[in-house]
Amino acid sequence: MLLSLKCILEAVLGDDKKRLLKYLCTMDPPTYQYARYWDWIKPWVESEVVQNKKFAHMQGPFRAELEPSIDVLNLIELVEKKLIDREAIGPKHVQQPGDLIEYPYEKDGGPHPYVLWDIVDAAVHSRQQEQDNTGAVVVQATAILSNISTSYPTGEDNLALVDAFQRNNWYAGNGGKMQNRLV
Repeated sequence: MLLSLKCILEAVLGDDKKRLLKYLCTMDPPTYQYARYWDWIKPWVESEVVQNKKFAHMQGPFRAELEPSIDVLNLIELVEKKLIDREAIGPKHVQQPGDLIEYPYEKDGGPHPYVLWDIVDAAVHSRQQEQDNTGAVVVQATAILSNISTSYPTGEDNLALVDAFQRNNWYAGNGGKMQNRLV
């Protein structure tokens, strides 16, 4: 994983047109706890550095991965400098665990800050089976009615979902059944 990240970061630093950087900054996040795909990378690498330093005195993978994890962290700092120079993303202060991640989408065209949750209804509009000489594929179009909230990711969780669960008291007062309410 570290080698892959190192290659990606080196490619970002070598891209004078900043196309890869823009792509990383505007790509959807892997989970609702982040604002962008980019947001998970630095915390994960920092945790790898801490873990590898903690056990560096032992023979094995920790010692072998310490240097690459530090190299990747240094590359991330260079990319962040490129981001700040570009003035494309991120708050000007250092992100602390639990801080709300600010959205840069107005500047860089990234994803809008919404969370879809609690599917209320789903209806199949069309369904057809297509077949060729390798097998059959079913193509289905479904309309989904879902609740939506403004997203407030912190890097650890998403305050929109925490708030929705608390306000709806979904599992405590409803016998384990969710209520179909918009937040």
